[in-house]
This record gives sequence, structure tokens and C-alpha cells, in this order.
Amino acid sequence: MSSLNDFESHTLEQQSRAALMDRVDTKFMLPIEKLGAYLNTLNTEYTLLEIDGVRDSRYDSLYFDTPDLSFYMAHHNGKLNRNKVRLRRYIESGIAFLEVKNKTNKSRTMKQRIPSFEDASCTSQH
Repeated sequence: MSSLNDFESHTLEQQSRAALMDRVDTKFMLPIEKLGAYLNTLNTEYTLLEIDGVRDSRYDSLYFDTPDLSFYMAHHNGKLNRNKVRLRRYIESGIAFLEVKNKTNKSRTMKQRIPSFEDASCTSQH
């Protein structure tokens, strides 16, 4: 059974050179018992971000929406040409961004990021 330790790693500096602001996202669901086998087939083709020896990076996100939840409903209903606005803080690096994402009708994800305060909180207050 493969694990995250079987992958080569890359640094945050190396990742920042990648063109991740304009991409095609593909997501899959699979049974947890098959995860090891899939990881084993991917570990020669992909690398993992590693920051200070940590490979399972954590982040906090705070999503913004309209009062009638139009961003969420567009996502839920599979609408293309939809937007998402969030504040995301990466725990290990302490870096935070205000991000605006647009999913186009060509299934591309276009993302713009504005650096935010490193100590930005992504927890909502009710």
C-alpha cells in the first residue's frame, strides 16, 4: 500500500512557479480501501508540496456569498460561468489570500488572488 511518503516532494517556491491560476480541475470519488492502490499508480507522475517536513498541508477557508446564497446555488446546480469568493489561510506557511475563482463554461478554473494579512482569521463569528 502506497502512502504520501512514497511521492517525491517539491517546495513552495517551486509550486509558486506553476501556472495554477488557470487550470482544469478534475475530481474523483473512490472507496477509501482503494486509495493506496491509486496513490501507488500516481507516485511516479506527481509530486507533493512539502513545507518544513509536512506533506498533508492544512488550510482554513471562509467563503463569501450573497444573502440568497447565489454562489453556492450555482455550484450546487452545476452552473458554468460561476464565481466563488473566499479568504484562504494556509496553516503551515501562514500565507493568506483573498481569492476570486471563476469556473468557465469550458470547464476551466480561473483564479485571482490578493495577498491578505498573514494572521487573517478564516473562522466566522455568529
